[in-house]
Amino acid sequence: MWLTICVPKEQQLLKAFAMLILTRPVEICSYISSTRVHHPSYLFETLTLTDQTAVVKPQDEHHQACFTRQPHNLSAISNNCKVQSSMTPYRKISMSSDSKRRRRNAMAVAATDFYLPNDCWESVFKFLIDDNDINNGFYFKSLSVVSKQFLSITNGLLFSFAVSSGSESTRLLPSRLFQRFTNLTSLDLTWYRGNLNELLYQVSCFPLKLTSLNLSHQSYIPADGLRAFSVKITTLTSLICSNIRIFNSNDLFLIAECFPLLEILDLNGPLFCIDGCNSILHGVETLSLAFSRLRKINLSRHDYLNNHLLFHLFKNCNLLEETIISNCDFGRMSVENSKSFKDIGVSPQLKSLDLGHNQCLRDKNIIMFASIFPNLQLLDLRHCCNISKRARGVELVMYKKVNDETLYVISKNCRGLLCLLLKDSYGVTNNGVKRVVENCTQLEEIDLRGCYKVHRSVVSSMVSSRPSLRKIIALFE
Repeated sequence: MWLTICVPKEQQLLKAFAMLILTRPVEICSYISSTRVHHPSYLFETLTLTDQTAVVKPQDEHHQACFTRQPHNLSAISNNCKVQSSMTPYRKISMSSDSKRRRRNAMAVAATDFYLPNDCWESVFKFLIDDNDINNGFYFKSLSVVSKQFLSITNGLLFSFAVSSGSESTRLLPSRLFQRFTNLTSLDLTWYRGNLNELLYQVSCFPLKLTSLNLSHQSYIPADGLRAFSVKITTLTSLICSNIRIFNSNDLFLIAECFPLLEILDLNGPLFCIDGCNSILHGVETLSLAFSRLRKINLSRHDYLNNHLLFHLFKNCNLLEETIISNCDFGRMSVENSKSFKDIGVSPQLKSLDLGHNQCLRDKNIIMFASIFPNLQLLDLRHCCNISKRARGVELVMYKKVNDETLYVISKNCRGLLCLLLKDSYGVTNNGVKRVVENCTQLEEIDLRGCYKVHRSVVSSMVSSRPSLRKIIALFE
């Protein structure tokens, strides 16, 4: 049986057309060149497909084309297209030797003679772009070899690029690479093992509008390169330098000086912090003012952190929404020994606070944070062993003493809760879960693995009673 995909809308047609280009790009372009059409909406009335053949019926009945292809899932061609059965298929064209010769000539012409403008092709290609699809590079590579026009268009549609030592891109750096991809906004140098200072200096010579730079898993922060980079590229809003082997306290001041527009700063997990405390603590107020635009910061495993630094961070970074400071024993200094955190006032903008793996936090610290940040949606207190069960307000992973009473406190005080992880909380029963689901009206995710007293019927009722729930994790025997 033949299947006819009817494409009543131009957007659906563009999607189907884009997928067909992926399978046989040269033949499609040959057809476009020979018919001299000016827009994809004039290409087809219908696409008729069998398991091995895609037959295109153009609006002009004098032109038909047949493209042999590999078996393809019809839903991948267009998820929104209407699929209908057809008992009378279009007649497949049999090609003589002359026809084949004319077809080859048309394909040769197609390489240099297209009649669709670039913006139209861009509309088609954008259907292939999916930030979560690891095959994007393959799609663009297959399209770029069709013609110089396609090469130029796909170059302009690439916005992120990762460079690693030993790759083909390393041999192209920097002139050919950045002359080719002029619209890059994200550059990932994770695992690059060349001269970072030299590379960043050369990148700065090109008029790029980069907003994101990733320098993770390096031995050090390339200070000279970042200075040269920041002079020419002033649009950076995200800097990721996680798992740096040696982090110097001066690096933090350098970053603040070079990138005043930063909104995301990730300095997670340095192996060694040298000259950590003194210089940063003396200049902490100036440092926090320089990061006034930050929305997210990750300072996990920075051992020099203390209450004094956090006070200025929360006070001066008025836009801060997410803070990750796990594996930092800043609670070892009492709040009274620094300026009172109450002087910060209420900070309603902070939504997420990760304090996990902190052995020095006490209940009074958690109560203080709760009063300062009333709109917290995620508070991570994993492996904070000196906090009582009553103070553990949100994330209760692997904490065996959590019970329905604890969940009652959560449901009463954290009504804006988005995520609740109760893995292996043996004391939780149906009643506790029901109360949380009833009172936490914005709850999106809950993990009930190992909660053996919770029945599967409760999970079913949760779906209907709390529409905001997007993810429920549970295992039942």
